[in-house]
Amino acid sequence: MEEKLTKIEFSNIIKNWLHKFLINKYGKEYEIIYVDFPERTLDLLNNHEIKKVRNISFFTFKPDLIGILKNKKNDNVELVIVNRELKSIGLRELGEMQCYCRLSKPLLSIWFSLQGLAGPIDRLVNHNKKEEILEYDNKKIIILRWDDFKKQIDKFSITPIEYRDFILS
Repeated sequence: MEEKLTKIEFSNIIKNWLHKFLINKYGKEYEIIYVDFPERTLDLLNNHEIKKVRNISFFTFKPDLIGILKNKKNDNVELVIVNRELKSIGLRELGEMQCYCRLSKPLLSIWFSLQGLAGPIDRLVNHNKKEEILEYDNKKIIILRWDDFKKQIDKFSITPIEYRDFILS
């Protein structure tokens, strides 16, 4: 019988994946300043660069993982917010991420799960094309399932579908 990942093991897998992903996708344009688990809410995070983010004092929340990127040309600081879940992602989890995203307007927001989307949310988003529940600031929350057996992202789980190439390339 295969052992299930612990939350700490899953978190470390995501952290390693995210760091490589950010370097690959954003490394030419951004300096990757920080990729880690915040010990505090973002407004209290002891990081010089995050203090440059507009309205940081309102960010009284703590995502599971945060990436801080600094634009090499203009020194603007952007956030990448990642949450992770051992179970499936339902409406409550999406609502939490929506609040984070609407406040902080991250460059990218990703929700990882070991079980993917809950059935009703999958039907709503992928079958009925109601993707507005993923939208924030002209962007979308990306949801994906980690396949622990294959040790990679399940490419068919990437939601919205139009982000598959972006995530996998």
